[in-house]
Amino acid sequence: MVTLRSGTITTPYSKEQEERAAALLREKKEKMEKRELIKQAKMLAVLEEQEAKKRQTEEEMERWKEHEEKMTAVQAEEEEEEKEEVEEEEKRPLERRRGGGSTSKDAKIAKRAQEWAAHLELGEDREAEMTVPEEEREAARRQIEAERDPVKRRAKEEEQRMAWRYRLSQEKVKRLEVAERVDKDLRATEVRMGKIRAETELATKLYTLIQSVEA
Repeated sequence: MVTLRSGTITTPYSKEQEERAAALLREKKEKMEKRELIKQAKMLAVLEEQEAKKRQTEEEMERWKEHEEKMTAVQAEEEEEEKEEVEEEEKRPLERRRGGGSTSKDAKIAKRAQEWAAHLELGEDREAEMTVPEEEREAARRQIEAERDPVKRRAKEEEQRMAWRYRLSQEKVKRLEVAERVDKDLRATEVRMGKIRAETELATKLYTLIQSVEA
C-alpha cells in the first residue's frame, strides 16, 4: 500500500504487471499503426492510379491544345482570305455586290460552324477512345468493317461512338467519386492517427506516474 500526499491510498503494481501493461500498450499501438499503414498503402495505390490517369488526361489536353492552335491558325488564314475577298467586292459595282455577297458570306459562316462542330466531336471521340482498351477498339473496328451495308455500317459506327462517349462520362464520374472518397479517407486517417498519438501519450504519462509513485 502507498499513501500519497493527498491522502489517497493506492496499491502499487508489481513489476510483472507493469511489464505486461507496457507490452499490451506496445502491442495495441503496433497493431493500430500496422492497420493504418496498410490502409494508407492502399490509398496511396489509389492516388498513384489517379495520378497516372491525370497524366494521361494532361497528355490528351496537350494534344487537344495543339489541335486548337492549328484550328486557330486555319481560322486566321480564312479570316485573312475573307478580308481580301471583301476588299475585292468593294471594288466591284454596288449592284453586283448586293447580288451574291451576302449568300457567299452566310455559306462561309455555316461551313466554319460545321468545321468547328466536327472538330469538337472529333476531340470528344478521341478522348472517349482513350478509355477503351486497344483490343476492344480493334474488335469493334473489325466488326464495323465486316458490315457490308453502308447505312448499317454508319449506324454501327455512330452507336459505338455514343457507347464510348457514355463510358467516358461514367469514367469521369467514377474518378471524381474516387477522389472524393480518398480525400475523405485521408482526413479520417489523420483524425485517427491523432487519437492514437493522444492515447499513446496518455498511456506513457500514466506509466510514468505509476513509476514515480512507486519510487
